Amino acid sequence: MSALIGYKNMMLDFGRELKPRLFVDSTASKGILSRRGAGKVRHIDTQTLWAQQFVTDKVVALCKVLGTENPADLGTKHVDASTLNKH
Repeated sequence: MSALIGYKNMMLDFGRELKPRLFVDSTASKGILSRRGAGKVRHIDTQTLWAQQFVTDKVVALCKVLGTENPADLGTKHVDASTLNKH
């Protein structure tokens, strides 16, 4: 998230305004990022609270993506060769 905000600010220095989007494939993560504060979540990082602020201030937009279409899965899950080639 910090790299995304840093890139957005760097592009502002160059005169380009970007509207960054954060793609999530989990309904729970979208729900946590869409509200302010910990709510009923028991163990939450301060990074998450920091990200909540950017989402509620509309600095970053949240977008839902299917888990099968999420390229971030390449680094976190075992995927077959066809999925690897697709991404």
